[in-house]
Amino acid sequence: MKKVIIVGIIVIVLIVSGFILGFIFPAKRGCTEMYCGCEDLTDGDLTERPCNSCSVSNLIFLGGVINFIKVCSGKEIIICENGKKIDEKININKNSCKYEVIFLNNLR
Repeated sequence: MKKVIIVGIIVIVLIVSGFILGFIFPAKRGCTEMYCGCEDLTDGDLTERPCNSCSVSNLIFLGGVINFIKVCSGKEIIICENGKKIDEKININKNSCKYEVIFLNNLR
């Protein structure tokens, strides 16, 4: 009976630590590397222009052998003023998110 309790406690600790480790690791962001310029926008107004396709991967559970990640796609938006890029942001499409199972630490 004691062995069952000890094994149960070890399993619970491993599961909880997997979620804690998944929470600690930062999200990974990746975008295509196409050039997106603002040279043709010289009207003086702030303009937002869609640019590269991006994805964000969040680690949900890190278990070593089995890992779960949440992958969402989005679009990089550049902000232009007077023909110059002044800022950028990524708009994530929350409806595009999917969960994936990754085996043996083949994380992206």
